[in-house]
Amino acid sequence: MKKLLFVLALTLCGFDLNATDSEIAISGYLSNNSGDPVQGAIVTCVETSKASRSSNFEFFYSTGVPSNRQNTLVYSHASYSSQTRTVNSSSSQQIDVNMGSELDR
Repeated sequence: MKKLLFVLALTLCGFDLNATDSEIAISGYLSNNSGDPVQGAIVTCVETSKASRSSNFEFFYSTGVPSNRQNTLVYSHASYSSQTRTVNSSSSQQIDVNMGSELDR
């Protein structure tokens, strides 16, 4: 019984530590090779599988990722090749992404 309580206590402490992780804001602009805005792109944090955020009509995106650890962001769009960026920071930052040329269909 004591072992079970000990394991339970360790498990709860672990969840508590994860619950206190803070997030940093990542934002930026999405464009193509011509500098035109790329609307409707999806930004996904691989490590957290956090809900994706779409860029708005001004081709601006904003999302949050856990601070003080390495995070991988994947930028995807149906008409462009996916782009990947690594974020390793403890403070908010702006990451502008060029999605490249539009894919041939």
